[in-house]
Amino acid sequence: MERQRRAPSEAPGLSAEVPAGSEEKREAKEALARLLQVRQKELLRLKMQAQEKQLALLRGRLAQERRLAVGSVPTAPSAEAPVAAAAARDAAEVSEARIQESRKQLAAVLERRRAG
Repeated sequence: MERQRRAPSEAPGLSAEVPAGSEEKREAKEALARLLQVRQKELLRLKMQAQEKQLALLRGRLAQERRLAVGSVPTAPSAEAPVAAAAARDAAEVSEARIQESRKQLAAVLERRRAG
């Protein structure tokens, strides 16, 4: 099935269905169809323009991020990092001490059960 393109005046609901005596109606419908087509083209042009603008902004941001990433110098660790590391080390030591104490208590309980 091959589809044929219709001119705006041949679109369904336009001149094909209008009686021959109403030439003004047919012309009005054709004019409206042309106007609709012009408006649709304008809308499409505006959408494309907005997308181009958005794309340009995104490309600019990407380029700026790349420049910052390439040009950035590694920074020294913050002053809080040694404090946090020391706190973590202390917490690990406390945890290890608790584990050792629990092991001693378990060993003592097992010895009492064996002896008793």
